[in-house]
Amino acid sequence: MSKIEKVMSDTLSAFDRYNGKSINVFVLFCDMAMDAVTSFSFGIDNYKSLLLDPFGNGNTIVTDFGLQSSSWFWVTHIPSFYDLVVSKKVVEASKRCYDWIENQFDYSIGRLNHNEEKQEETLLSVYFDSEPDTAKTKQKNELFDITKTKSEFFDHIAAGHVTTGTTLSYLFYELAKYPEMQGKLHSELLGKLNNNKPISASNHVPFKYSVVDDEELLPYMNAVILETFRVHAAIPGEEPRVVPAKGMLFRGNETVPTCKIPAGTTVVMQPWSLHRVSTLFPDPDKFDPERWLNASPVQLKQMKGNLMHFGAGARMCIGMNLATAEIKIIVSSLMARYKVELVDDFDYDYDGAMLDIYTTLPRSEKMMLRFTPL
Repeated sequence: MSKIEKVMSDTLSAFDRYNGKSINVFVLFCDMAMDAVTSFSFGIDNYKSLLLDPFGNGNTIVTDFGLQSSSWFWVTHIPSFYDLVVSKKVVEASKRCYDWIENQFDYSIGRLNHNEEKQEETLLSVYFDSEPDTAKTKQKNELFDITKTKSEFFDHIAAGHVTTGTTLSYLFYELAKYPEMQGKLHSELLGKLNNNKPISASNHVPFKYSVVDDEELLPYMNAVILETFRVHAAIPGEEPRVVPAKGMLFRGNETVPTCKIPAGTTVVMQPWSLHRVSTLFPDPDKFDPERWLNASPVQLKQMKGNLMHFGAGARMCIGMNLATAEIKIIVSSLMARYKVELVDDFDYDYDGAMLDIYTTLPRSEKMMLRFTPL
């Protein structure tokens, strides 16, 4: 966890620099998540931190990734149309994103080849250490496709920042909107972790994940996080699956009979809809962490079973443990230091609204909030 704790410390440092000011936390949390996944991928000494300049270079990189993601439909479904429909602006942004990741990738491989000392374990080192050959040899091995490996790393990094940034933006928005919830969270964190005393904003040492991952120790924080996952799922859109060649037998229910679904049929489910089943979540559009605390064990199992914020099954989010660690560490560490407030000159109902798209984010790509020390 040392890589993540280093990034969380850098995040606390950034909040300290901007404390008392209105800041776009969407960009700041995207920067944080990008640093977390690139440090995990390439190592503390090899990644390019966005938190050093979060609203300058960090904002530029996050914006470029947002632009290139607009081409994913064409890349995934109709790649032959790419050159016809994707704008020059998006193509150029995509190239900058690929170059930014490729530079870190190539630099990290170079260090693996030429540094005889034992280096920290990273995702990249695990890839190359899985075989006895060196990274340099493997690049020449016809069984190893360096381009595909770079593409996979790009997927991890592209997918692992905006989702976490969106989740945290809406979590802190809800806390700012409902001061009584914020007060309960302050009381729990300070009472359980710091003898009822706030931590100084100038202290940039985050809580250990082994401490804040304890759901019995911090039940209210866990409830706030679960309710954010439910109401503000970062990927609320359709999750299509194609019925295999033999077809599929739908088991049916009391109102819909059992039926055979033909091969090749696309079957779709939505996290947004599953998270708003009113029989499980009464008043489903209401942000209510208490629902997770008041549920019976049977109800709680059903409620958690309906959450699909990380997807489900064999293709669920491969980075969910990393994302969960980031969220728990930064929520606990920030709320032990700050109170968060809405600002007057931002339209939360329009500019801060969740976009109705597959991977959502605030409409304006902004979530303006103010953090002031406790």
